[in-house]
This record gives sequence, C-alpha cells and structure tokens, in this order.
Amino acid sequence: MWKGELRRSFDAEELRDGGHYFGGVPQMAFLDPALREAGCLPDVRDVDGRPVLRGDGWIPDWRTRFLEGLGTAFGISVSQEVFDRGGYPLTAVHWA
Repeated sequence: MWKGELRRSFDAEELRDGGHYFGGVPQMAFLDPALREAGCLPDVRDVDGRPVLRGDGWIPDWRTRFLEGLGTAFGISVSQEVFDRGGYPLTAVHWA
C-alpha cells in the first residue's frame, strides 16, 4: 500500500512522452489515465523541434481537474468539501 504526498513536477520532454504522476508508485498508476483525461498535465507544444510547456506549465484550475480525474478513476462524484476533510482515503485503495 502506498502512503505519501503527491509532489510531482514534469519537464516538457517528459510530458511530450506521456508523463505519469504515479510513475514511481505502481500501486497508484491506475489513476494516470483519468488524470490525463481530466487535463491535469500541462500542455506541451513544439517550438523549433523541442518541447515547450505552455504558460510555464501552470494550470490555474488544477485542483478542480484533479478532483474530476479522481471521480473518473473511481466512478464517483467527488465533492471539494469532502475531499478537503480527508473523506476520500486514497491510501486505503488497494489494487489486488
């Protein structure tokens, strides 16, 4: 079981190649497609053949997108208030 905080940064080349939040945490990797679908990864564009992050990689509504990704991954409606109170114990998820 994984316990810990999600602290992740990406460089433009890594994002162009797919980018994964949970690359180092295989137990949680099932969340990656839903987070990508929700738009949680910064946009990358090519400039003169090299990858560049749009807006320096900043996503103003990242938290909203993250909650949408969780809802997609688990097939539930995710409430900001319940999430803030710790009502979705992701560390309790165990993928057998």
